Amino acid sequence: AAYTDHPCCVDYQQGDVNGVNAQPVFKFLKSQKGGDVKWNFEKFLVDGGGRVVKRYGSDWTNEIEQDIQALLAAVE
Repeated sequence: AAYTDHPCCVDYQQGDVNGVNAQPVFKFLKSQKGGDVKWNFEKFLVDGGGRVVKRYGSDWTNEIEQDIQALLAAVE
C-alpha cells in the first residue's frame, strides 16, 4: 500500500465532508451514524474495530470523556 493509503497516516488537506465529493472517511463515518456533518466541531467516537460507537454534535459536553472511558474499560 502507498503511504497515503495506510490507516495510521493522517491526511491534512482540505476536503468536503458532505455531498458527492465528500472525503471517504466522512462517507464511512456518516454511513454508520448518518446525516450530514452540520458543523466542523462534530466528533465521532470509533472503537478498536473501526465501528462508529457514537456521534457528537457541535454542542457536545463532557459526556465524550465518560464514553471514551467506558469504551476503554470494556476492552481491559
